[in-house]
Amino acid sequence: MRISTCLLVLFVFNFVVNAEGNKVELDRQGNLTPSEMREKINREQIERIDVKGRTPLAFYKRQFEMAELDFYDMFNSLNEVNDFTMFCRKSAPTGSRIKRTYCYPQYLLKRHAFETQNAIANTPPQLLASGSVRGLPTIEQVEAMVSREREAALQYAEKLVKDNPSLLKQLIKMKEAELLYLEKKERFKNRDKR
Repeated sequence: MRISTCLLVLFVFNFVVNAEGNKVELDRQGNLTPSEMREKINREQIERIDVKGRTPLAFYKRQFEMAELDFYDMFNSLNEVNDFTMFCRKSAPTGSRIKRTYCYPQYLLKRHAFETQNAIANTPPQLLASGSVRGLPTIEQVEAMVSREREAALQYAEKLVKDNPSLLKQLIKMKEAELLYLEKKERFKNRDKR
């Protein structure tokens, strides 16, 4: 018999015979031979952990916002009419702590500032002293007041897009990002309804 086979037999029976012929148990303390370990590993079930990842909706929203900002940056670099320059800011609507990105053209911001100054000027001093202002305009009200400027700005932007292929490409990228975000948002809503 070969020596390796003899050693395996000895380990399997967990004892050896000493010089006096007495059986002596081996203290293996749970240790296994490489062959035994291989067999044990082959018999064991492999633990599986399945992870299903989803891209969060906020990712698509951010991609759309970034594409929009890239478009406005390029538009502003090509724009030669100061009133049509776009300005953006992050702010939370009244009653919310969630900030959103808002972008407005200069002509709208100017008109909003003008209407706000008029509201302050027409507020009685007693109300001003208490921190109140009567008739502050909302952005929606100001947007209604600047419909002519808006039409002129849209015509100007359309001409810029037609004359600049890179701006057109950026506009398409922005629109694709918006559509993807809206599609994912709709799927997200429908998934929650199930």
